[in-house]
Amino acid sequence: MSQASSPRPGGADPAAVEAHFATDHWSAKVVGHRAQQGRGSISFTGIAQPWLREAAKSYSRFRLATGSTWTTVGAGADCLRRLSSYISAVQPGEAGPEVLTRGFIERYCLWLSVTGYSGSTRSSSLIFLRSFLEYNRRFGWCPEIPDEAAVYQDDLPARDKPAPRWLSEFVMAQMEDPAALELLEPTLRHLIILIMESGLRAGDACGLPFNPMIPDSSGWPCLRYWNHKTAVEQVVPLSEKAATAIKDQQAFVNIFWPTGSEWLFPTSTHFSREAVPVSYSALSRQLRAWCARINLRDEAGVPISVSAHQFRHTLGTRLINSGVPPHIVQRILGHASPGMTDVYARLHDSTIRTAFDVYQTKRVDIAGAVLNFDPDSATADAEWLKHNLAGLGQPAQRLLRTASPAGVPSSQRLSDLSSLPDHRRVPTRASPACQGQSPPHPDRRGPRPGANGREPPAHPGGPGAHHPGPGRTRDGRWRGGRRLR
Repeated sequence: MSQASSPRPGGADPAAVEAHFATDHWSAKVVGHRAQQGRGSISFTGIAQPWLREAAKSYSRFRLATGSTWTTVGAGADCLRRLSSYISAVQPGEAGPEVLTRGFIERYCLWLSVTGYSGSTRSSSLIFLRSFLEYNRRFGWCPEIPDEAAVYQDDLPARDKPAPRWLSEFVMAQMEDPAALELLEPTLRHLIILIMESGLRAGDACGLPFNPMIPDSSGWPCLRYWNHKTAVEQVVPLSEKAATAIKDQQAFVNIFWPTGSEWLFPTSTHFSREAVPVSYSALSRQLRAWCARINLRDEAGVPISVSAHQFRHTLGTRLINSGVPPHIVQRILGHASPGMTDVYARLHDSTIRTAFDVYQTKRVDIAGAVLNFDPDSATADAEWLKHNLAGLGQPAQRLLRTASPAGVPSSQRLSDLSSLPDHRRVPTRASPACQGQSPPHPDRRGPRPGANGREPPAHPGGPGAHHPGPGRTRDGRWRGGRRLR
């Protein structure tokens, strides 16, 4: 499948690649690595110290050789450039590798915590530094760096857990309005519809090849694309609206690029030249202009602008709220781990919990009096758990059954459990006063016939008499002949 900066085995001159790696500015296209459109370069020019710059290039080249994505390697270079800036600020002049002591790293951790960086940025800065120092001790790219230089797990800050930046249905209704979409030029309109419907990352969508669709066994269209973040090829089903947008875009490209285009979304500013895919920055810029043009507003009437990535968060939230299992949402969105999908599940649980608390404040008893409910009480979480268990199967419902329903207030009884198909009535033990045989348990086998084909004789105690127990006779002996003590 054709992709941006796709590797071409045997097509790159080894000498040219070596010469390119020696420079301070790398291009994914030159060295034959996949990269998102508009993010195909890595720069080391911001690393002021020559020893750190050369070691950073050796580290980055090792990461590329061992399977790291171009984006990940670029992020590592950015983190080492941040370290270089701190070294230049606190050690003016020529600071050598011996400056990287454990005490210096502790001061660097403190500086990161007070500069306003997010928890994610501080964490990634230290994680890449830890990886760089560990590999440097192994391979000796800069042997002058002290062995005591290390980043420990305790140095890492707690990662932020931001909620998904999903768009409300009020906002989405304005953007999905056909009249609003018609204000976009065709390429951008088809691109935005595809991102809305499929949840693709904007960078992956911009770099799609001209024909990314393949049919499944039933003929339904699926999207095959390269997930740059996880460095794998993925195939996901398309909605009818998304498939139509792709077909319309292919027809549009065939008109304006009669000689053909490698890309599904070439930029409209290059009609007369070689097709170039739309860049992420161009998409973001035109999306902001479109939001202003349609006068996009939130529920409070405040003008807002959105990003393309928010469409991805919105799709994930819609899927979870529609009851799609999280592991299916994970595959649709191309998440590398379940934890990335859990943010949508937490949002769904929080949304439903809020509605549940509102409902609880409106409950009344049989006399019409409003029942007391405090969402901040000690039992509020327990009631929420009980509500969730009531919708599950038999094992969970057993937690909600009581031995004596009469002892539970009518307002708190789960009266609907008895109507469930797996709710069986277990017969009680017959009392000695009963004159007939107790009905058998529905799961218990009946008596086996005797040797002559007839029913075995009744117990000497008569129908309904209490059996002393399995394996014992009436006088307390075990059937093996030993008396109980």
